[in-house]
Amino acid sequence: MLKKILILSTILLFFMACKEKKSDLVLQVAKKDLFYSDSLLCFTLQINLKEVLTDIGENRKYHEAILLLDGISGQKKLHVQVKTRGNFRRDADICNFPPLSIQFDSFNISETPFQFQTPSQNILKLVTHCQQDDVSYEQMVLEEYTIYKTYQLLTDKSLKVRLLRIKYQDSQNMAYSTEKLAFFIENTKAMAARIGGDILKNKDSTQYLDCNSFLMTQTAVFQFMIGNTDWSISNKHNIYILKIPNQNPIAVPYDFDCSGLIDAPYAEPTPELGIENVRTRLYRGYYQSDAELYLVLDNFKTKKQAIDSLWANLPYHNAKRRQKAQKYLTDFYKIIDDKDSIQHYFLKNYR
Repeated sequence: MLKKILILSTILLFFMACKEKKSDLVLQVAKKDLFYSDSLLCFTLQINLKEVLTDIGENRKYHEAILLLDGISGQKKLHVQVKTRGNFRRDADICNFPPLSIQFDSFNISETPFQFQTPSQNILKLVTHCQQDDVSYEQMVLEEYTIYKTYQLLTDKSLKVRLLRIKYQDSQNMAYSTEKLAFFIENTKAMAARIGGDILKNKDSTQYLDCNSFLMTQTAVFQFMIGNTDWSISNKHNIYILKIPNQNPIAVPYDFDCSGLIDAPYAEPTPELGIENVRTRLYRGYYQSDAELYLVLDNFKTKKQAIDSLWANLPYHNAKRRQKAQKYLTDFYKIIDDKDSIQHYFLKNYR
């Protein structure tokens, strides 16, 4: 009986979150950008669903859309443009609701959470639920969002995210709508400006050799922590390299949906890696000194309580999936607390 009450309470919290304290959720006139708050941001997105979701080819375009925000002074109507994005998740055989990019009109966003987006930073990536009729995919969105938040606990040289609940309304049939969790990812130019660098766009495969060694090792250990092998420094795959004046470049990871922590149905490791599934951890970092590795591991240990609390108190998270995620993270901490395991996974098996 208690379990049913807890489930019903969680569902009620989900649907009431956007109806309470509207001034905290939207139309914040104070100097706080979109990613300042961790509160759930809710809005309606009116789009031609068929037109947008089927435009997934290489020559796809932006489509007109309306974003509706409920705020302290009434409803705010923003004219935006929406386009499908991504590579793997843009495949119709993988996702029938692919990720989106939303482009904002810089002159139409005053007194909204988007008001500090500059003309060069007015496009935001939106991570969506992939599959319309499978509720587990919405949980995967929540978990990928939390992976980003986990990395933020380790370093501020990371991408910020904001959790959303979006009501997608079909502009061709206003009676049809669906509500799903999603999240925004900080604009990459905004992230680079915040950190004080520029994103390297060249394909020089030796760039990783110049990266800040501590942060590079931390990135590799983090990917090991979440069971993610879907990244590469040399190919700039799911990694941004930032050039910092008078400093070594730094690596900023992104796109964690193929991690073992999430364990998405479509996630499979590259056959060349020799692991059976994405739940099997494999360290893909480069050589580092023992001293540096232990410094990195100490940072993970220092942040353990905060990381545990983040996952234990994640709202809207299914109890079984929470338990599965927490066990996966606990197994990681067992590894880095054991000297033999550190030797086996990190010091003897780097790339």
